[in-house]
Amino acid sequence: MTIEQKPVDEPKKRNRTKFVLQMVVGGAIGWFSMIALDRLVGLDQLFVVMSGAAVIALTMAIIFCLIGLIVLAMSSNRTIFMLNQSNRNAEASEFDNMKPLLFWSAICMMMYAAIMAILALANPADQGPQLLSFWGIIALMIGQTAITWHLWNRYDELYRDVTKESCAVTFAFVEFGLIVWAAAAICGLGIAFDPLAVIVAMTGVYWTVAIWFTVRRGMA
Repeated sequence: MTIEQKPVDEPKKRNRTKFVLQMVVGGAIGWFSMIALDRLVGLDQLFVVMSGAAVIALTMAIIFCLIGLIVLAMSSNRTIFMLNQSNRNAEASEFDNMKPLLFWSAICMMMYAAIMAILALANPADQGPQLLSFWGIIALMIGQTAITWHLWNRYDELYRDVTKESCAVTFAFVEFGLIVWAAAAICGLGIAFDPLAVIVAMTGVYWTVAIWFTVRRGMA
């Protein structure tokens, strides 16, 4: 009795390899960037004045801002747009169709970066500025939600499927994690349930899952 071997799906294999390489390269860049930042400003001093969650949130804000600037550059120049492997054979009409989506995606990303930065730098002791920060976050969230709704209505089925899959898997992980985390805090196991830490954890899970599905679909 012979067992028929299934043929290897080469595109999926290449996508997985590319994903792993991107994660390794991104991790290496992040590691050396943190070393350079530590030598410039001293991360030990930063952790003295900010919590660990705040430092991570601020790092996320910087990363989101950089991504937003890259996407904004892609929306303004077809040559930059075609540097992405999935866009190398894109025609001028395709770029024209993607241009507004990229532009508003970049704005949305930078608004999200601003939200994370405000949350990271907020000081509960400063009641006046804190009230301004609160309403600033509300305004940014309303703007981001409006842009997201606009983009959703213009997405094709592939983009919608990736978004649905990312949100569904993220919810499964976050629901489990938050319930266990909250239970540990409520039951007196000495684990803090910090709101900013929750936001950082949720954001990290979502973007990890979203990147995975994006690469898996060959969109990155």
